[in-house]
Amino acid sequence: ELLETWYRGDGWYADGDGRAFDHYNGWALHLYPLLDAHLAGDEHASARHGARLREHLESFSLMFGGDGAPLHFGRSLTYRFAASAGVALGAVSGHTPLSPGTSRRLVSGSLRYFLERGASGGDGLLTLGWHGPHPATLQSYSGPASPYWASKAFVALLAPAGHPLWTSVEEEAPSEGPDRVLSVPAPGFLVQSTRADGVVRLHNHGSDHVRPDEGESAREVDPHYARLAYSTVTGPTSVANPADNHLSVT
Repeated sequence: ELLETWYRGDGWYADGDGRAFDHYNGWALHLYPLLDAHLAGDEHASARHGARLREHLESFSLMFGGDGAPLHFGRSLTYRFAASAGVALGAVSGHTPLSPGTSRRLVSGSLRYFLERGASGGDGLLTLGWHGPHPATLQSYSGPASPYWASKAFVALLAPAGHPLWTSVEEEAPSEGPDRVLSVPAPGFLVQSTRADGVVRLHNHGSDHVRPDEGESAREVDPHYARLAYSTVTGPTSVANPADNHLSVT
């Protein structure tokens, strides 16, 4: 019932009350209800939640760079390649607008992006950070086991041997196709991708991390939400850094 109050349309949920939109759509808000329905064989619930995931992936699938990078945007980013969990579940459940080869490209590309950049330290364990250890990526609740939310991407392993997700040849990611500019009204996003460099840019016109009952202070803005623009090749930034892509009155 609470989840229903967070649904804003266009396949996007707010991350709680207010207008915080982030990767929690894929690694929690779509994942849990549809996975539960899929495993339980509940066709009615699967159809309902699956339709929302399908619509979500229409825009979210464009938010991975040609190098596999998800956008460094929102909270809990140390979960890293869990960003592809919604893509994987869409392929497993059939509730996706993406071809199996495109889904495979996004899931495997996101995994490779992090592992090839040192996300697992010298001991082979995922570190607290983004590529490697990075305090500015973390939240106050982040702990040593937090990076292992990344394992949600392995929901793809529910696809049996012989599934098109495994047998199809990888195709281009949406950001590797023709240049695109996509408006997503519900979260207030304008997503832009350019084929020449594989870079995805997110122009943020709607998401913030201010609860409806809270005031907003320029000194306490969250750079994971408050910037006006993000891309797959910029960030992460910190509250200790000079404000970038940000407008405030002090």
